[in-house]
Amino acid sequence: MRNTWIAVGAVGLFLVFAAAMGWLPLGGGPRCLADDAIEPGVRAKAQGFSKAFFEAVLKRDGETAYAMLSPAYRKAASRDAFDAALAALTQGGGDAFSKLGPRAIYQVSRERQPGRVICGNSESGVQVNAMPGDPQVHVVYGAATPAHDWALTAWLLPAGNTWQVASFYVTISGIAGYDAARLQQLADVQAGKGHAFNAYMLMSAASATAYRGPDFQPILKPRIDAALAALKVPGELAGNPPRVWKLGGKSYSVEQVTIVGAEKQLGLVIQYRDPAWDLTDPDGEVRNRALIDAFAKAHPDWRQAFGFIVARILRPNESMGWGTVFDAKGGFANAAPAP
Repeated sequence: MRNTWIAVGAVGLFLVFAAAMGWLPLGGGPRCLADDAIEPGVRAKAQGFSKAFFEAVLKRDGETAYAMLSPAYRKAASRDAFDAALAALTQGGGDAFSKLGPRAIYQVSRERQPGRVICGNSESGVQVNAMPGDPQVHVVYGAATPAHDWALTAWLLPAGNTWQVASFYVTISGIAGYDAARLQQLADVQAGKGHAFNAYMLMSAASATAYRGPDFQPILKPRIDAALAALKVPGELAGNPPRVWKLGGKSYSVEQVTIVGAEKQLGLVIQYRDPAWDLTDPDGEVRNRALIDAFAKAHPDWRQAFGFIVARILRPNESMGWGTVFDAKGGFANAAPAP
C-alpha cells in the first residue's frame, strides 16, 4: 500500500504557548500591514528568522528551534516535550518535506489589551492574535510532502534586534492538490446531489485543512464550519468511534474514516478492527475486500467524489494490520501489508 498517505485529522502539530486564554476582540487601535506594505528590512529579517526556525523544525533540530522560542514558551514546554513533538511531526510528514517557502506575512499591533486583528478582506483575509505594545509579526510558510500541502504559521514577538517565537502551528493545508476552498466546493456539489456521506467527509476535510491553530485563522474557516454544522451527520459517522457499520449482512467495528491523497486523487481510508482476525490468519485481504464491496454497494456514489478506497484491518489490541486498495478505475490492487 502506498506509504505516503496521511490521514487528515490524525496529523497536525499543536505547539503553542497559551500566554492568555479567552482572547477578546476588544481594545483600541488594531492595525495590520501585509506583505509588501511592511517595511522591507522588517519583512526580510522576520522571514529570514522564521525560515531558519521552520527549517530546524522540519529537520528535527530541537536544539536550534528550542533556542528560538520565547522565554515564556520555553517555560511552558520542556525541551524533552518539544523534541518529542518535533519527532511526531517529522514522522507524520514521512520525513519528506520539500518546497519550504514563504506564503504571507502580517505585521500587527494593538493598544491596551490583547485581542484579534483582522487583516485583508472578507474572502482571503485572516484574523490573528496580537499583544499590546510593539508591532509583532505573523508569518505563513508552505511546504509539501508527496501527498499533501502543509501550512506552517508562527507568531513572532520582537526581541531586541531579532525575534522570538511566541507560538507556531504546523498542519496539512491541502490533500492531493485540493485546498480548503476547493474541498468545500466539492462538498457543496455532493450535498446538492444528495450524497450525504461524500459531502460530510469532504466538508470535514475542508474544515481540517483550513485550521491554522488558535492564533491564526483564515476568514474562510468559520464559513466552512458553519456549512459543516448545517449538514446532517450520516449514520456511519454519528457518535464516537468505534462505530458499528452493518454492511452486507456483517457488522464492522470502524475506528476511523479519513480522506487521503495519492497521485492527485482523493481517497477514503476505512480503518476497522476484527477480534476474529490476527496476523496468523491469512484472510485479512479477504475481509478487507468484503468490506469494500459491501461499502461500494451501499454507497455507489462514492466514485463521484473519490478515486480509491483503502480498507485497513487492525490486529486486536495493536496498530499492526493489513491494507487493501480498490481503485475506481483499476479495481483491487495486489495485496500488500499496510505500513
